[in-house]
Amino acid sequence: MKVSNYRARNGEANFGKPITTQVDGGTHMTFELITKKGRKFYMTRWPDGLPGHDDPKNVLRFPHGLIRFGESLSQFAKRLVRDQLGMRVKNVKLAYWDSYLDDTNHWHIEPGLIVELDGKPRVPKRAGEIISFDVHHLPKMTFWPKPDFVEVLKEHLPELL
Repeated sequence: MKVSNYRARNGEANFGKPITTQVDGGTHMTFELITKKGRKFYMTRWPDGLPGHDDPKNVLRFPHGLIRFGESLSQFAKRLVRDQLGMRVKNVKLAYWDSYLDDTNHWHIEPGLIVELDGKPRVPKRAGEIISFDVHHLPKMTFWPKPDFVEVLKEHLPELL
């Protein structure tokens, strides 16, 4: 194993053994993928919630999940899009970066990616349906208030408005 000569200061980059559970005061890095093909967006409805998450029932959301250690953004997006939409990825672009502390002092880091798709959607196991829509017919999303989604579009995809 190759080791760097870099010495962390003030506890930065201090990684121990991986943990398998979320801890009070820990960090959670999860991505939201705004998936689109041309002028259409694609989301998946999960009747029992997104697998591996504590979502409410009947969740409608873009591909969402945790990046794996060592994955590039492109590898990560390809895996999530394949697993949650059954489509292929043409292009990935970082759109925004959100960060906040929740009421348990747990740090959430939530980047948003704009992912250009290719191919036809395939409903994954445990999903109810895949829906497509354009900016003029936004569905009621589980985690995106319409004004917030439109703000992201204005900044990163104004040509669609």
